[in-house]
Amino acid sequence: MSRRRTVILVVLVMLLCVVVGALGALAYVLFIQTPPVVALEERPTILIDTPRHRDEVTVGQEVQISATGRDPTRMARMELWIDGELIQSQASTLPQGSNPLPLTAAWEPAIRGHHTIVIRGYNTADVPGQASITVNTVEPPEIPQGCEGVALVDHRLQVGDTLEDIAAAYGVTVEQLLACNPGLDPVAPLTPEETLRIPVIVSPEPPIPPTPVPPAPTPEGSGPLPPPVVAPAPEPEGAPEPPPPEPPPATILGFEALEFQVDGAYDEVYCLARLAGAPLERIPQPEGSSFSSLEENYWDIQSELAGINSRMVSVTGDAFRVEAECFGWMGIDGYSLGHFIREHGEADWTGELLDATAIADDGRWFSVRYRICPDFPCEPLPGPDAPENLTYGHMSWSPLLCTLLGRWIDGEGICPDEPVELRWFTWEWSGDETTIDGFRLYLNGAMVQQIEDPTARSMFVDNVPSEPPCGWVDRYHLTAYHGPAGAGAESASSNSVDFEGPPCPRVVTVAFQELNTGCIRALTDPCDDPTCSTCVVEDFSFFTRVSDQPRFSASSCEPPVLRSYAVMALSEIMYSDFLSVELAPGDDLTIYVRIQASNCGCDYDRPPWARATCLDVGRHVLLEGTKTIPWDELATADHILELQAPHWLEASGWVTLHLEVVDVSPPRGRI
Repeated sequence: MSRRRTVILVVLVMLLCVVVGALGALAYVLFIQTPPVVALEERPTILIDTPRHRDEVTVGQEVQISATGRDPTRMARMELWIDGELIQSQASTLPQGSNPLPLTAAWEPAIRGHHTIVIRGYNTADVPGQASITVNTVEPPEIPQGCEGVALVDHRLQVGDTLEDIAAAYGVTVEQLLACNPGLDPVAPLTPEETLRIPVIVSPEPPIPPTPVPPAPTPEGSGPLPPPVVAPAPEPEGAPEPPPPEPPPATILGFEALEFQVDGAYDEVYCLARLAGAPLERIPQPEGSSFSSLEENYWDIQSELAGINSRMVSVTGDAFRVEAECFGWMGIDGYSLGHFIREHGEADWTGELLDATAIADDGRWFSVRYRICPDFPCEPLPGPDAPENLTYGHMSWSPLLCTLLGRWIDGEGICPDEPVELRWFTWEWSGDETTIDGFRLYLNGAMVQQIEDPTARSMFVDNVPSEPPCGWVDRYHLTAYHGPAGAGAESASSNSVDFEGPPCPRVVTVAFQELNTGCIRALTDPCDDPTCSTCVVEDFSFFTRVSDQPRFSASSCEPPVLRSYAVMALSEIMYSDFLSVELAPGDDLTIYVRIQASNCGCDYDRPPWARATCLDVGRHVLLEGTKTIPWDELATADHILELQAPHWLEASGWVTLHLEVVDVSPPRGRI
């Protein structure tokens, strides 16, 4: 083999090694360091400003909702959805769309509980984007007459309830019930499904009996003394009966039902439950209602019952009794799912999670999770562990890479026709995956994406801008969650990933106020006055430039004249006595002023663009000056620009200026 062929072969082998190495490194990045590739399209970014996620609002009171949508191709319309119902649609007033496009609306919640607010925005290509939050609606505070200053709890009436039974169950008197429910007729039957206000009254501790005194010792050698015989005193006729013994004091506890699960799929499911000897209660209410399944025959009771899963319970004694029997229906066939009774001693009154399972004779079953708390209401349960080390990554997925690596963009073996920009977040989480349902991604406090996979550690996103508008900060964070939004458990936030837009430009308006002159001795109009007080220049021009924007005056040959030791309002000699410029971030402001003698009549009938050429012929500069203000020192204030004459002239002066500095408002809150 010749040396030339050997060299060529070696070069080809080296090139092949480089190509294989590059493809291997690229495959490592794609297959190991990035999540699976899926088809994505650019979507608008939606931000909900008010209310905030998990805010508490009041039934019957107006809630202001404001949101902003933005998209590089401009926004066409915005929609407000509440609990799956379209409330308002707002379109752009411009035919080509708007960017950003705001939405404002007023909403008055009618019922209490958790409500989901969704803002959907559509760009001009009708591609949607959305963000959602959850708010909790509560009843307005109400203090009935006769109950001021007393904590109250609701009790929903059942068939067969009486005031005496309810008072006994809660450890209060009938009179106290009537005082806290003005207008209630004490002799009329109670109406099922109505609500009574129950005062929270804890009985005082019983008095401690005095310590008995031991008997005196007997003399040594003698036996015990017999007890004295005391004849009972005769009872007078008509004496009252002794009062009955006081009942033992009641303990006020909190009960909170959390989770409920049955063995299979049923058309309807309901239970009969009893707490601490109270009357049986149908769950859920009203009559005929049923649990609605969330997934796999499991229910988050807190969400399902909209907050009434928590009860204040008055317990007499040292045992808290929980009883439940549940039923499932398939069509017209009903089945018992089992029945259980459990008694919990004081060791279980700590707020820890408790589980109970009931099994019917035919093997059907149901299970519940609840807790008994030493106070009412129960303290919130701790949420899941927070995700950590949230990071952002992106890459361009080209048709060539897709073809070479056989890793299809849509999962069906088809590569894209054009490059696709892929963006994703990755994170770490070391908690118990059986305690969560997945992860939620938030943008500036509003949920924008959710992945229902506890094992996930990455998430593709389609609304992360490469650079937000000026003055804008996009702040992303992640949470781990269990249960529906706003009702289930949710972790604290991960670290945030921020995308900051550039600083906004500034608009500076320079108002030219006055020209102050000292001695003026012009070559074109010499003055022999030793004091210079009578020196006058009749033919002059006034020229200004702010940064790169020039402006001429047209005062030459016309009054007023330029006098020594005088003050002249510049509005008399300038076309406009102010000039506005927009400065890019970091740019300094430069102001230049020049006063010059000129040939009278040379240029005043000419257009402005030709006037400058004429003024350059035979003119003499009398005064000129420049002032530069750095970007960091720009502020609304008054300034003085000093004017100086060429060394062969005797002249002086200065111009007073006023600066108005306004930062260009970003589409949303500043950094």
